Amino acid sequence: MRLVCTHCGDHYGELKPFEDERTSHGICQACRDFFEQRSGQRLGELVNHLELPAMIMDGPTRVQAASRDLLERAGLRLERPGSLLAGDILGCVHARQPGGCGQASRCAACAIRSTVLSTLRDGIRREQPASVTQAAGPVALRLTAERLPGPLVRLTFEPVLSEAS
Repeated sequence: MRLVCTHCGDHYGELKPFEDERTSHGICQACRDFFEQRSGQRLGELVNHLELPAMIMDGPTRVQAASRDLLERAGLRLERPGSLLAGDILGCVHARQPGGCGQASRCAACAIRSTVLSTLRDGIRREQPASVTQAAGPVALRLTAERLPGPLVRLTFEPVLSEAS
């Protein structure tokens, strides 16, 4: 799969499966440097200083940075999530279907996806409920999405406890 920068359009790498001729989008190092310089912080620092688990996304599913807390909760030990997709980090069962996160028939109705796309489009801060279907069942969340400099969205996740808890 070919990796193309969403911002400048440059081809900057390949993703597995290499024989897949489709194109996926992310952010190249030059654009990452540009946005980090404009914001005055590295993308990872923007999420590690928040109280809640968070990620920075540059499209409906592509994660550019994730807080240590979120990665630890997901059982991932990564310096930079790079080209991971939101469903991979959140453990969504639909991310394991053919095509991955954002490609299953249920993904069109994904609250995370629609929240990020809407915030990218109009820049309006949003808070709304969502749920992620994990192997053990659905997990209720409260999302907060905020537009950052450049075409980036910071997404924070707050678990919603059931009344029976």
